[in-house]
Amino acid sequence: MGRVDHGVREPGCDGIAESGGRLRGRFPGRRLEHGRDDLRDRRRQRPSRARRGLPRDRDILRAAPVVTSAPPRSRRARPASERGFTLVEVMVALLLTAVAVMGLIGVYTAQSRASSNTRHTSEAAVLAQDKLEQLRTQIAAAGSGSEASINERGIATGVFTRRWTVTLGTGYADVVVTITWSEDGVARQFVLRGRRST
Repeated sequence: MGRVDHGVREPGCDGIAESGGRLRGRFPGRRLEHGRDDLRDRRRQRPSRARRGLPRDRDILRAAPVVTSAPPRSRRARPASERGFTLVEVMVALLLTAVAVMGLIGVYTAQSRASSNTRHTSEAAVLAQDKLEQLRTQIAAAGSGSEASINERGIATGVFTRRWTVTLGTGYADVVVTITWSEDGVARQFVLRGRRST
């Protein structure tokens, strides 16, 4: 009869372990260390992170964007030249605004004066024409007359002064009507001449 070995076969080894803890067969003299050998086999069989398709820690750190924010710049950190330049800009803006306003005021004043002069000239022409027509309808007689401080209707509540003169000739009479007034301290006048037969 043959010999029967009652030993324990270690997984992954071609041999039989005796009760003394040594291997018989391909690896003689090797002692069984079941706990350590199992742990080593598991580590060998476990795939690494790279094989499993998972990124390594250093790859994660390398791919992560680094965001940095600059510290807020305080107003005290601005140089004195920058503050002075801003003040100069404000002063120039104020100067330009003042010049523009003065120009607009000048244009408005000139326009008002021109409008007032035109209106007074038109009113003086009406006063002169009324007096000339009145003298033409009367009996021709040499003489002169005047009315002071009248308005465009001939009422004594205005700024006009009206004077007239009638000069007789041979078969005719010359009539001259003069209207005067003051415009911004400047004396102005309007003269209307006419002739009628006697």
